[in-house]
Amino acid sequence: MPKKSRSKNKSHSGVDKKGKILKTKRKTKDLDEVQATMAAETARQLLNQPIDYDVPGAGQHFCLYCA
Repeated sequence: MPKKSRSKNKSHSGVDKKGKILKTKRKTKDLDEVQATMAAETARQLLNQPIDYDVPGAGQHFCLYCA
């Protein structure tokens, strides 16, 4: 008597999507976005922000390259 075939285990069906989710979660700025923030007028506005005591460093330490 032949064995009954077992159905495929579908508990791992979404495993391959996690890599894409994590990749987009850690996305940083592209080079054109960094150059746009380095423009003179934009950089002046970002570096001279009003004091906000609700954010760390009172919002006065803004990194143009990574933020």
